Amino acid sequence: MGKSLNHKIMGLLGFLIGAPGLLFATPEVAGFTGTFSNGANIVIEGRSFGSKTQASPLTWDTLESGRFSADWASTHDLGIVSNEVRHIRSRQTAHLNFTNNQNEGKLQAGSQVYRKWFAQYWFRVSPNWDWGTSTYGGPNTFLANIKVFRLWNPGSTTENFVLAFNGWDNIIRWDVENVSPEQTGVALPDAISKMTKGSWHLIQFEFEENSAPDRSDGKFRMWFDGKLTSNESRIKTRQREAGYKRPFLIGFSEVWGGNDKAPNDFYMDDIYMDSSWARVEIGDQSIYGNCSKREIQIPTRWNDNQIQVQVNSGGFNVGETVYLFVVNDQGEISNPGLPLVVGGDSASVPLPPLPPHPAPTPVPTPTPDPAPISSPAPSPVPPGNTSVSGTEASTNIVRPYQNQEAELAFTLDQQTTVIVQIFNRSREKIIELFYGTLPAGRHVLSWDGRNSEGALVASGVYHARIQMGEKIEKRKIVVVK
Repeated sequence: MGKSLNHKIMGLLGFLIGAPGLLFATPEVAGFTGTFSNGANIVIEGRSFGSKTQASPLTWDTLESGRFSADWASTHDLGIVSNEVRHIRSRQTAHLNFTNNQNEGKLQAGSQVYRKWFAQYWFRVSPNWDWGTSTYGGPNTFLANIKVFRLWNPGSTTENFVLAFNGWDNIIRWDVENVSPEQTGVALPDAISKMTKGSWHLIQFEFEENSAPDRSDGKFRMWFDGKLTSNESRIKTRQREAGYKRPFLIGFSEVWGGNDKAPNDFYMDDIYMDSSWARVEIGDQSIYGNCSKREIQIPTRWNDNQIQVQVNSGGFNVGETVYLFVVNDQGEISNPGLPLVVGGDSASVPLPPLPPHPAPTPVPTPTPDPAPISSPAPSPVPPGNTSVSGTEASTNIVRPYQNQEAELAFTLDQQTTVIVQIFNRSREKIIELFYGTLPAGRHVLSWDGRNSEGALVASGVYHARIQMGEKIEKRKIVVVK
């Protein structure tokens, strides 16, 4: 078959000002009504919050009743104490002094399994804690191999997802056990210095099973004290076992034993577990990923443009300015956060109305011609190439059968977190091209017209969303096959 000429059309068009939500699933918060004080109910207004089948989380355990939630199938060796609290409103925390005979400081969920999970908990190890640093059989193995989160099917299965502190490497490692090829990586480097003794730390997890056994499209993200430390989107979470998993372990579980040097006091508080990534949080910075402290809010009603939550001010004090974030079930975050004051008297904090979505752009007539291609990783753009910044954007045409890709160029003034995603006209995310930190300078990403599973998308209009810290740019892309 003859090959058509490879035309690369990249004309600069005006950036679509005033349409921050154009065809993207990213949540947008317009304001809230109510008083933002601990225990009160507020209603958050906006759009693109998405759906959440059950508004409330599966489990929210503050331990303030002096008992563990009945949702847990087991609390193992944990007890509840009142001598080490996390913040001024807290009265009770879970506790375990780790010894060879008492080493299961974990909570275990019941038998409900789901494809998606979000879980978080706060923990503290006291100054008397003695991290192990030896491999198995070495002189310092006690507290060297500690599982901190685990998902496992309740049936007779072997495949499981686990996060573990490995003291001999000074990391927290993620691993899918009994799957080949090996699925593993670093979730938290330099772990001992980050898990400082005597301080409370927040650890958060998003997990999604692969779409079918033996596919490498499972997802996992981890945040430690507000910072994203692991972002995986090509994990084979299931190979031979089709069943979904449930949290088998939330907390600390010591594996090897050894020469323990008691006491080793572990504390745990405010455990949140849900089968959806959709959630509401407040943080100490206007950008979600820049926060060093965040507190989960407890939803009681949820629809696409309105969420009701019970306020959990947690470790934030009255009078502090915090920022409110909505995260939808796809993991999209409403950056920047909505500023508000804890315990303030304002009953309403409205913002200007959100602009309407503009009409869709017509699709050009397709012209087929076969030849597969692949999409390269982001790289610096050499001087002289077309770049887009501020309110300018380029329209790209992708002709996958002619090896013509969309080029997404952008410039960073400083090192920052960059998220690049492609959406279709139904506001569904097609693929996440990049999520990570890039240095200052000009960069370019290419999209070859394929979705996250590697299949070519249909001809039509698509949109790229490039988030660079607080700045967001949007580009139109036309796929012609």
